[in-house]
Amino acid sequence: LFLYLFNSCCACSDFFRTFNFIQANWEPQII
Repeated sequence: LFLYLFNSCCACSDFFRTFNFIQANWEPQII
């Protein structure tokens, strides 16, 4: 169960990291 939650957390982190990267590219003036 812990490993499952850990993997889900990592996937979630990758998703938000990618989302933030795309958002930063679209609107570079917004940090």
